[in-house]
Amino acid sequence: MPKSLKMLFIEAFVEFPEVTFLWKYETPEDGTAKDSSNVITKTWLPQKDLLHHPKLLAFITHAGQNSFNEAIAAGVPLLCVPVFGDQPKNAQHVISKGLGLQLQHNGLTKDKIVDALRQIINNASYRANAKHLSKIMSMKSKWQTPEDRFVKNVELAAEFGNTGTLSATGADQNALIFHSLDVIAFFVVVLIVIFKMVSFILLKAVFEFRQFMKTKTD
Repeated sequence: MPKSLKMLFIEAFVEFPEVTFLWKYETPEDGTAKDSSNVITKTWLPQKDLLHHPKLLAFITHAGQNSFNEAIAAGVPLLCVPVFGDQPKNAQHVISKGLGLQLQHNGLTKDKIVDALRQIINNASYRANAKHLSKIMSMKSKWQTPEDRFVKNVELAAEFGNTGTLSATGADQNALIFHSLDVIAFFVVVLIVIFKMVSFILLKAVFEFRQFMKTKTD
C-alpha cells in the first residue's frame, strides 16, 4: 500500500480517539503511526484471537480468502479494501450479505474512510448479520454424513428462514446459461468455420492439381 494511502487511514483513525486500532504493519520502524496515540502497529498479530475478542468493533482487511473466512467464523463486521485476486469477489459477498462495506483504492479519501467506519461502528445491523452468518456456518461445519446435512438443512430453514444458502446456483440462471447454449453455439460456429476452411483448402488443392495435370498434358 502506498504511503499516501496509509496516511489517509492514519488521519481517519485520529477521528476516533475512543477507539484503539491494531494494525499488522510490515515496517513499523518507518514511523508512519508514531504520532497517533490510538494506533498500535505490529509486524505480527494473533488475528484469530483478536477477531474473537468481544470488544472488537470491526475488521479492516483486503478481504483475502483466509481473512474473509476467519472474520465470517468470528461474526465480525468488515471494512474491505480489495486489491486483486479473490479479494474483490469476497468484498462483494460482504456487501451482498450485509456484513460490512467496501472502499476502493481509486479516489479514496480520509472522509470516505471516516464515513465507512462510522457506519460500521454505529449500525448494529452489520454485526447482527455477521453473527447470524457465523452461527449458520458453525452449524454447517459439524455436519458429516449426507443424512446429517439433509436433516440439519431442514432445521436450518425452519430456524433461519430463506438465507439463500439452500438455493441451487442454477435456480436464478436463464435458459441460455443454464443449458450452456452460448457455449454450444460458440463451438458450433468454430466447427463450421473449420469445416469451411478445410473444404476451401481441399477444393483449392483439387483445382490446382487439375490445372497442373492439364498443363502437363498440353
